[in-house]
Amino acid sequence: RSSPNYYLWKNLYGQYSRYGNPYIDYRCSTEKGSLSKNTIIYGHNTHDKLGFNKLTEYMKLEGYKKAPVITLETLYEKTQWKVFAVMLTNSTTAADRGHLFSYLITDFSSKAQFTEMLRGIDERSMINTPVDVNADDKILTLSTCCYDFTDARLVVVARLRRPGESISVDTSNAYYNQNPKYPQA
Repeated sequence: RSSPNYYLWKNLYGQYSRYGNPYIDYRCSTEKGSLSKNTIIYGHNTHDKLGFNKLTEYMKLEGYKKAPVITLETLYEKTQWKVFAVMLTNSTTAADRGHLFSYLITDFSSKAQFTEMLRGIDERSMINTPVDVNADDKILTLSTCCYDFTDARLVVVARLRRPGESISVDTSNAYYNQNPKYPQA
């Protein structure tokens, strides 16, 4: 599509829909064997529990424990991702004294740049999970609006299951982060 936000207000058939349709960032590759370093999916969080509203369940420890693994099925493959962070962040600089945490990067110039973003995600996560993530991993970022403050975003981040790794996650070691970094708003 010519517009990167084409499905923000359209359904799968290109017709207007106040719910839109979840869509992958236009910069991302989903072809088998060439996933982007950070695959980003956007979707609306509606008050009537449709769209990406289910992501709000991750804000609670029990919600995370119910679904620590996300399955993503594209035209090319079916992949599993282990959730390692849930954060509230800002989408404009006005919400945080001119600062904007940049989590919408799809590919990175270096492992150091990717590691720096992972560090920023970790310090903002509301839940500490037992899922480790490193510079060699690929991540999936689910981003939706939330209503905690103006232009707030709820973001759930998972890493691709590694070859030979079990699909299960021992969620008994997950706990609330007592001091996550939130925007000033």
